[in-house]
Amino acid sequence: MKLFLIAVRAIFFTLVLLQVMPSLDPVPIFAFFALLNLFATVPKNALMDGITLNDTTYAGEVLEGFLSLVATTFQTLEKGCINVLPGIKKKTTIPTIKIDSFIQASSEKPTHGGTVNVGSRVLEPKDFMGYLEFDPRIFEQHWLAAQMNPNLLDAELPQTAESAIIQEVFKYNKNWMDKAVWQSQYDAAAITTALTNGLAAGDNSFIFFNGLLPKMVADANVQKVANPVALTSGNIFEKLEAVKAICPEAVYEDERVTYMVSYKTAQIYADAQKAQTQKGVDKTSAGVMQFDGKRVVSLQGMPNDTIVLCKGSRDLMTNLWLGVNAVDEDEYLKLMPLQNNSSLWFLKMLMKVDVNYSFSEETALYTTETYA
Repeated sequence: MKLFLIAVRAIFFTLVLLQVMPSLDPVPIFAFFALLNLFATVPKNALMDGITLNDTTYAGEVLEGFLSLVATTFQTLEKGCINVLPGIKKKTTIPTIKIDSFIQASSEKPTHGGTVNVGSRVLEPKDFMGYLEFDPRIFEQHWLAAQMNPNLLDAELPQTAESAIIQEVFKYNKNWMDKAVWQSQYDAAAITTALTNGLAAGDNSFIFFNGLLPKMVADANVQKVANPVALTSGNIFEKLEAVKAICPEAVYEDERVTYMVSYKTAQIYADAQKAQTQKGVDKTSAGVMQFDGKRVVSLQGMPNDTIVLCKGSRDLMTNLWLGVNAVDEDEYLKLMPLQNNSSLWFLKMLMKVDVNYSFSEETALYTTETYA
């Protein structure tokens, strides 16, 4: 019945518009109005178990929108350091190929002298989920109360509240993802405990797959700077040079090669530039986030005293890869009433994630981190 009414409304509005502008194509117009009516009928939902409502003021109609915390994003992706491989249901491989000793002296009857090494890196995303419940009536004292459904048996959030809360969920997820991509460590025992007891605030939630750094530290073929120490403004130039020194020359010349560091390390680097007595950066200016002509990118998920140097981009030539089972929120996010006899709503988010890098020998690492 709902779909029938949507179609009737769409046909009505299409006919009205064609009366005014008869030259228009009716098919896209009908589709537009059908989608518009469909979105208008979607239930307004929300999320988060134990939502704390700090604003219980109501002073009439206010501007549409919420004041929120500073937006956090999945910076490793946003800053072009990793490529995403979506739609992985179980596992997939990143094919690698290297050719060596191909050139030889010209001969009427050449003999084989080259080597072709074909390999692959596996992306096998691990399952995890987010699940929250909430009662829409928590907003009854909020200034959006005037927009709430007056029928308490069908309490719904207005679109403005729903949009703001959904945005905060994605911000939290992106913030979590940035750290997980670099530092997460798979822990089967902790996952078993979490299945029994849940994960409370403050519990370690970075347990569902191995991040890039644990894999790099455990990989004997990754190029590593020996005897790493804490980074300071007094040694940052020296340590960046040390990372550069262990990166293969052919790789270092690639324009995609990027120095990836934490916020604190980036600030140390900026301070070191300002401390130079000659040709330094003015103290009123920001530091130049380049070293030897290469990008220096600060990432929220990167630990301190760590520098990763490799090809980082959002194309097939990158060295860093993120495998997921979905990239569209419509595919992995559900918001709906908990059950017919309850006023509660729930949010359920299902994901599979894994990370890897294509070539160990093309990855240079400086870190004080150790992973068991």
